[in-house]
Amino acid sequence: MIMKNVKKFENFESEVSQPQHQSDSKLSNYMFFENLEQLHWQTKKLLEADKKLIDDLLTNGHDWADDHMSQATENVDQVFHFMMKQLHHSDM
Repeated sequence: MIMKNVKKFENFESEVSQPQHQSDSKLSNYMFFENLEQLHWQTKKLLEADKKLIDDLLTNGHDWADDHMSQATENVDQVFHFMMKQLHHSDM
């Protein structure tokens, strides 16, 4: 069952192609926005995938992925809250 699911995931992975970034190279920090677009695209694809398949993978020896997702969420959360505070202050 697990190997069948892994094969399904490999097929899914080969079917998706990464987006072409159309960043504004005039921005000094264009990579910030490219990274943000990449995160958006990847999380969207994961959310569109078979949740049962992903749950099976996480349960059967790939719980490291859950740990990495938690760490990534914590990092994005810190950037998000910092930016929101700064943007809110600039509105005043």
